[in-house]
Amino acid sequence: MSMRSVLAEFRSLSHRIFPRWREHMVSRADLAHMKMDALRWGFVEQDRVRQLLSQLNSKLLERQKAQRAEGREVSDDELTDEQNQALTDMGITAEELKEGMKTAYECVAQLYVDATSPDPAVRAAARQRFGEILTPSLKHFLMEVLDTYAKHQLKPYLVVEEVHPRVLDVRVEKGSGESELGILGRMDQREALYHFFSGVLGPEGALSRDIQHPSGVPRRIVVDVELAAREKFRLLPEQPPTPKDDDMPPLAYVGPAPRHSKVPWHPADMQGVSEPPSPETPREEQREPEGPPPWSSAGLESTPSQTVLWLWTFERSLLRNDDERGGGGASSASWKVRNINEAIRPY
Repeated sequence: MSMRSVLAEFRSLSHRIFPRWREHMVSRADLAHMKMDALRWGFVEQDRVRQLLSQLNSKLLERQKAQRAEGREVSDDELTDEQNQALTDMGITAEELKEGMKTAYECVAQLYVDATSPDPAVRAAARQRFGEILTPSLKHFLMEVLDTYAKHQLKPYLVVEEVHPRVLDVRVEKGSGESELGILGRMDQREALYHFFSGVLGPEGALSRDIQHPSGVPRRIVVDVELAAREKFRLLPEQPPTPKDDDMPPLAYVGPAPRHSKVPWHPADMQGVSEPPSPETPREEQREPEGPPPWSSAGLESTPSQTVLWLWTFERSLLRNDDERGGGGASSASWKVRNINEAIRPY
């Protein structure tokens, strides 16, 4: 057995023991079996996303009810005093947070397309940027989706026209968040040392330490955001198939995927794609499709816009030495997208 095969087997074993992303709303079987909901942008069907948003909105309504009981006027997305204080401590307001989340959505959407670019430089830059704005788990999940596209010679077409964010929840969780360079890719050195000394000190000693030095406890701020977006999305073949029959009208043929592709190509899976005419159908009865093939510029421009609701989760580590690094402000690079529509289970 060669060293390369040994390393490949070891890598496969390590990924089974410590998966790079954990399944939740989307499973690896969904990707392997080319389930269209898992391959579309958003990765989770709208009905399930709306259920998730309904649960969070119920909590929001309870919070607003409690605030009104105190005689306070509340807006649709007003946060509690504690949540606003958590943002203030980071040097950011709720409005600034929403603007940042909108920018993040547009950025990730563009990178999602660039990551399948035929230009190697553009593709490499996009995938590197993924690691800067996504948690390791979410990055590996998106990369696996993109690898599934490449395997079946597909590429995404995604255009974001409008995005309207609405903050649903702000909370503080234990743990500093995932780290690509940390222990097993999950925990940074500082948090690992914190847990090590917690074991040395014992429960009482660790509790006393946390009370005396609360800023030393690894924590992260987590934000759930509803994103109402108007956008266009389609899955396109990387190369359009070439008709073999010279007499066939060029726009009437869309054809199946290449022979070596296992994509369950079906017209229902791609908007605007019409079925190829049957050989038995007389030529005069063959109808022209309503629009051009999906890979032409005109075809892409005619892709209908859809209004969708997404649930995105963001997080930022609350470093113990924030004040030493410039006053505790929240820089855009420190925020990361943790989850998209609960597709994965974060660490």
